[in-house]
Amino acid sequence: QRAIQLVDDADRFEGHIACSNTTNSELVVPYFNHVDHLLGVQDIDSDQPNFFTWQDADQLDQMLRQLFKNASL
Repeated sequence: QRAIQLVDDADRFEGHIACSNTTNSELVVPYFNHVDHLLGVQDIDSDQPNFFTWQDADQLDQMLRQLFKNASL
């Protein structure tokens, strides 16, 4: 979807594929280079429901943008 996804309850997210059966919440942030080419997706899982916040998502997004803004891939 090329968008940040914040999954508060993995059990209620239709089609969710967890990396572990203990995953209860997840934060997924795609990252792009300077020409909007998708480079990858940062996927972080937690065994606690509602663990991640939109502030976490924004901070991770900003960090990834800074890190990959000049990537030539």
